Amino acid sequence: MAPMNTLRIASLVIAALVCCTRVASQENYLFEHVPADERAYVDLPSDVAINGFDMNGLFTLDELSGETFTLFDRTFTLGGTNSIRISAHGEVQVMNDNVTSSIHVAAGGATAIDQSSRISYAISGPWGERVLTVQYKHMRFNEGGPDNFFNAQIRIEQASGIIELRYGTRSQNNGSGFSIFTGPKAGLLLASPDESTCFEKAWLTGLPNSPLMDYSASCDRPGLLGLPLPGTVFRFVPTFSIIISVLEDLHTNGHLLFPNPAADHLLLRSTSGAPIGPIRVLDVGGQVALQAGASTDRYVLDVATLAPGTYFVHVVETGTFARFLKL
Repeated sequence: MAPMNTLRIASLVIAALVCCTRVASQENYLFEHVPADERAYVDLPSDVAINGFDMNGLFTLDELSGETFTLFDRTFTLGGTNSIRISAHGEVQVMNDNVTSSIHVAAGGATAIDQSSRISYAISGPWGERVLTVQYKHMRFNEGGPDNFFNAQIRIEQASGIIELRYGTRSQNNGSGFSIFTGPKAGLLLASPDESTCFEKAWLTGLPNSPLMDYSASCDRPGLLGLPLPGTVFRFVPTFSIIISVLEDLHTNGHLLFPNPAADHLLLRSTSGAPIGPIRVLDVGGQVALQAGASTDRYVLDVATLAPGTYFVHVVETGTFARFLKL
């Protein structure tokens, strides 16, 4: 292959980045609100139903024993008391003896409607690249109106650390009419095991389709004023390093690129916090597959639509190139 500095990048076809609303967050997560995404809520094709919850409404997931997940820049190695627990009420907990990281998609009094209601999970991907999806299908809110129902999913990517809250169809009367006390709870929380002390929070409040973010270190968890529209995705992208491979040529220039290989998202971050400037993603022929023109200290690139293969991130101002593999 010819040296990368000989790649011609003039007269190239540019593929636009997927647009979404980003909100600056605490150090550990960037928040993205995607109002409509074709990859949003799709019923799990082969899932495992959870039956017979205990009195606390918690099911301990044992299949991932021995593997690690990183949330809030803390590593949870599963096994024994370090576990993933699935709540019957719209919550997933990843916990050890010291802290509990909880993920809420529509918590707060969610219950089954009838025999068609189903809480299930699916695990995909090889060791180190697991994707855990927990699905709440045809559920209802105790505080909701008559005949209310909703569908939602929690999705956790092991390799990238990305967490998504995905919303499917819901009844019309779940769109609004709730208060912060009765509405569905959605967001991330890092707390003591009994959740009496909160260390960090990325919490959604207010209107479901234009939520505000609450990052206060408080265990207060207000509800949304309704459920978001079907197809909505609330995405939390970690800014801490879950690094499978750091590309040395970028690292020496004060940048981190991860995960590598990448399936859905790629994060390029300045280690100094200084703006990086425009970047391009090139295929092996030098054609531009993606580009971002704004000058910022981090870019979250949606690479899900790229064909599998080798690509290069080009930092325009420094002329730096780094290779990554798209799964």
